[in-house]
Amino acid sequence: MADPTKTDIARALEGNNWFRRQTPELKRALVEQAQAVRADKGRWLYDAGDDARGLYGVLSGSVRILIQMTDGDYALANIAGRGTIFGYAGRLVGKKRLVTAEVRERSTLIYVPETGLEAIAHKTPDIWVHFAELASDQLVAATRAMIVNAREAPETRIWMHLRLLTNEEPLPLDVHISQDELAELSGLSRKTVNIGLKELQAKGLIETGYRKVTVLKTGRLLTG
Repeated sequence: MADPTKTDIARALEGNNWFRRQTPELKRALVEQAQAVRADKGRWLYDAGDDARGLYGVLSGSVRILIQMTDGDYALANIAGRGTIFGYAGRLVGKKRLVTAEVRERSTLIYVPETGLEAIAHKTPDIWVHFAELASDQLVAATRAMIVNAREAPETRIWMHLRLLTNEEPLPLDVHISQDELAELSGLSRKTVNIGLKELQAKGLIETGYRKVTVLKTGRLLTG
């Protein structure tokens, strides 16, 4: 398999809403400093409490974002797929990682090391303002997910997480996720997820397969 090019990295990042809003100069600088890193399933990228250095993205595959609970177990908070940028919020909050990141399947990651970020900052001092905006976007998304999980019907909760996992890429799109993972993300039982998926399929929004859901089109189910 050929090594990913800078063009491949740029195309993947263009699927990220925050990246698309940045200036052409900042986009070029980030892509220039970015490295493509292949990683096997199960690789621990970083743990909560580690020094927050560098920025990650996903070129292909996916990464599990985990939160450690008080009993020591890990809970699935998110799945970062193609185009997702992550690993920066901790730099703004005590300069420590806030969550744990584990490679979910064989993946190719995008990594901008701390030296690369500092090189960009030397030419673009306001880069940290833009990254504060990125952290804010991620906080808003996480808060919204929590509110939807607390207030909305199961079908809506499942649909929201599926749409988040498509990361605004063109549809139709296969989301490789198990019903167990959807249950953990949405705070539902596996049986309830199974019923919700059938309801979404009946509405023509998705098709289900083995460990995957194909999102066919957009649709709004929120009641508020």
